[in-house]
Amino acid sequence: MDMNENIRYLEDREKLRSRNLWEEAFHEDSKEFCDYYFHEKIKNNRILVKEEKGEILSMIHLNPYEIRIKNKQYCLDFIVGVATVEGRRHEGHMKSLLIEMMKDMYRAKVPFTFLMPASEAIYYPFDFRFICGIPKWKSIDFQEQIQTEAGWTEIEPEPKGDKLVNRHPDASEIAEWMNQWLKKRYQVHTIRSEAYVKRLDKELASEKGVWTFLYREDSLAGIHCIWGPGEQRLLYEAGTDRKKMIEVKPGFMGRVICLEEFVKNIGLKQEVDLERIEVKLGILDSLIPENQGLWQWRLDKAGSVIEKISTRVPTAEGRESGYPVFTIGELIEWLSGYKTFEIEGLLSMVQPLEGVFFDEVV
Repeated sequence: MDMNENIRYLEDREKLRSRNLWEEAFHEDSKEFCDYYFHEKIKNNRILVKEEKGEILSMIHLNPYEIRIKNKQYCLDFIVGVATVEGRRHEGHMKSLLIEMMKDMYRAKVPFTFLMPASEAIYYPFDFRFICGIPKWKSIDFQEQIQTEAGWTEIEPEPKGDKLVNRHPDASEIAEWMNQWLKKRYQVHTIRSEAYVKRLDKELASEKGVWTFLYREDSLAGIHCIWGPGEQRLLYEAGTDRKKMIEVKPGFMGRVICLEEFVKNIGLKQEVDLERIEVKLGILDSLIPENQGLWQWRLDKAGSVIEKISTRVPTAEGRESGYPVFTIGELIEWLSGYKTFEIEGLLSMVQPLEGVFFDEVV
């Protein structure tokens, strides 16, 4: 690296320095949204930058979220604000930041990280792969539903930022309802909290968004958010199922960071007769060398552990040597349940995650 270049995390007092590059790279964002983001989101995020002669050349914003993976809870980073100064792109600056980021994440033993790509092609070389889509649901006509189903009532308050907690339903009730809705349908999702909902309210307000709440017999039974000029931001309703889904388009990409931690959440299919299995597995990962090698994978129905038995770099021909070989990108596609692979032998007994859902959008 050039002596004039420096990779580091901005200190809290410096974070506003990244706003100029944000506005240059993401000019479609409104001033109101940028005001919200640089007042709220930078309070607890990390911003990794590459500087040249004291000026920000390239940056990545790492926004922390509490994530449920089956019965475990992790603090994982949602990667946003990936940008390089115009005129200095395609020089490898972002690559150096992504590699540094992944080293730091590996030291923290996080299972994976995720992002919503502007372009899949940017992140594919770094072994990010799609792990969940964005569902498009048939919009609920609440007025029609109220008229046709007895017991429904509708509340459509105006967004009021900090005053959210003072209206009905309050932020804690919304968070609890969302968590229950998500837990019934997905094994991986962001955990809602009172603070999460209050922040979401401010985000919606920055884009002139509005909440709608649907009640049945005085119990919350539906939540709908419209963002800006009629864009559906989220739709949770007690009866919502895949029959109401119009389409699913590719949405969020993920990347395995610490293989040992990630596979703890993977086990055997419940219908398998065996209580446990043991297999050898080759993993290719050119960016996180700790993940690469030949592994012994032991699984039961509660989860699994994996132990490296050789640092030798596997090849695709390893399949002919009696063990399967996956790139780290293929592994997350398979184990997130997003993509189906032709899996044979003992590995066909492995249960991928059932339902990954993210709808946080920046």
